[in-house]
Amino acid sequence: MIPKDIISKGRESLWAAIDAGFGFNTKANGKWLKRYTTKPGARGGIDGSHTGHKKYNAAVDEVVLAWESNLDNLDEAGNFDPQKAKKFYENLANKLDDLISDLEKTAVQNPNTKYTLDNTELLNAITDLKKYFK
Repeated sequence: MIPKDIISKGRESLWAAIDAGFGFNTKANGKWLKRYTTKPGARGGIDGSHTGHKKYNAAVDEVVLAWESNLDNLDEAGNFDPQKAKKFYENLANKLDDLISDLEKTAVQNPNTKYTLDNTELLNAITDLKKYFK
């Protein structure tokens, strides 16, 4: 759910969350995504493909930056409060899981839906999370 790009961007809030016990490399932050293919009538299976999802990563990073900009999330020393950070990332991972699950259901119901993490509706919903977590 939370892309590894967030680590490479040096988001200190994520390190605080990991130090507090957020399981970045656990099932709580991961999801097996079915592969998709653009071949007519074909969906899923080993012949499908995943593409990069830079827009998804950027949208999630925007939510992280919005949360980090809230001074209430800092401790007295000016660092990210580890427990607040852990709760934020756990909640964010859950919300992202819900949004991706909704996209999966839509793709099953409507075979014309492109099942990718860079789906415009998914990206808009992620961007809206900034209000939820601010």
